Amino acid sequence: MAIDVIQIPVSQLKKGMFVSKLDVPWVQTPFPLQGFVVENDEQIGVLHKHCSRIFIDRYKSRLFKPENLKKNVRPKMSSRAFVKQTFGKASATKPNNTSTTVKKPNQPQRQTLKFHAHQPSYKITSSLGKECKKSEKIFHDISTEFERVCIDIRIGRNSDTKALNTLTRAMAQSIIRNPNAFMWMSAVKKYDDYYYGHAFRAATLGCLLSRHLGLSVEEISIISQSLILSVIGVAKVHNKILFEKLPEQKQSEKIWAHTMELLNNHLKVNPRVIRTVECFLERHDGSGFPRNLSRTEIPLSARIAGLTEFFCKLTYPKNLDEALTPAKAVSDLFAKKNRWFQGNLVDDFIQCIGIYPTGALVRLNNGAIAMVVSQSSETRIQPKVALLTDNKGRPLKSFKTLNLIETGEPGKDNSLHIMRPIEFKELKIGAEKLNQIILKIYRPK
Repeated sequence: MAIDVIQIPVSQLKKGMFVSKLDVPWVQTPFPLQGFVVENDEQIGVLHKHCSRIFIDRYKSRLFKPENLKKNVRPKMSSRAFVKQTFGKASATKPNNTSTTVKKPNQPQRQTLKFHAHQPSYKITSSLGKECKKSEKIFHDISTEFERVCIDIRIGRNSDTKALNTLTRAMAQSIIRNPNAFMWMSAVKKYDDYYYGHAFRAATLGCLLSRHLGLSVEEISIISQSLILSVIGVAKVHNKILFEKLPEQKQSEKIWAHTMELLNNHLKVNPRVIRTVECFLERHDGSGFPRNLSRTEIPLSARIAGLTEFFCKLTYPKNLDEALTPAKAVSDLFAKKNRWFQGNLVDDFIQCIGIYPTGALVRLNNGAIAMVVSQSSETRIQPKVALLTDNKGRPLKSFKTLNLIETGEPGKDNSLHIMRPIEFKELKIGAEKLNQIILKIYRPK
């Protein structure tokens, strides 16, 4: 049987091979999490420093004839034959403890159910400055509409979500044009209510992952609206003092119960939104809430919503001192792969946000602190950043942006690059002051 992925020692790596997996976590290396084609000897040298064995995707490697790749024909070749063709007869024997990626009998493949992916993936079609102006208005309008619905609930009046549906569709379209704008907006905006802020950040990440998967505008809108409405039950909580004393899991379950009662009886909502909210706390292994659904019993929209909502809890908890950096949160999420969350969805999510997502705080190799402004699949480890401090951590009098990809390759003596992500408490600038600075710099004129 032909195997598409084989494991080899780094010493046998050649240019043109596609590295799909390492024997160490991607986050511990400077390479993109989605894998890469080896282009030069420098990359091979860096791999030698970080790991000893790697996994090669034969189908994606450039060692195959391009006409086969264009026809989407996978080479019918055993792993032994591939090793022999690539390294010669002397290396054809399979090394000890070599493993291959084989489909597990019970491992589900991605199932889109009613969601249909579009090919090819979306491209960025709008500048960050232009899209920030549009996204800020959409954000304001969604916040206003959400508050209107909450007021209707508090006074016992039924409400419809037609306007919210229109606005979440506009949000989906904005994220399709340029995802960095809404990522930026969700990261720097100040929220009067923790639950709404949490829901909006999760909705933004849900849209980002859905965009990465190639879902349609309508389908992305469903996920966005579901996550925003997933906390509408807070409007039914009358004694917030007693509520806040409950364990976090009990709070989530109570909010969910109130939300489902509202969605089913008092709000005019798309049935697919109700189904998504109903299932987003379920988990891949059946350990979730409320009905212990598992695998494809959970709609794809709910799987996406549950994953991004969990990630936001790690990076933006109620107590910011307990917040994890995106890199640590990615490691935590990865540990729950194929347990709480579907494995390939976790992989896709990590690929689309990268190690340094928009809004992340980072320390550069010269000691300065910066915030990631935007990135793309080609600039995961060298994004555009806003410098916030000098190399001694002192706030700058005049702030400026910098494209790290223009400062040289990581590892070069004269390059400016990210050393590590940092937590908010390491930045000696208050949250309110930081918001004012950032919005002043990036608010389009």
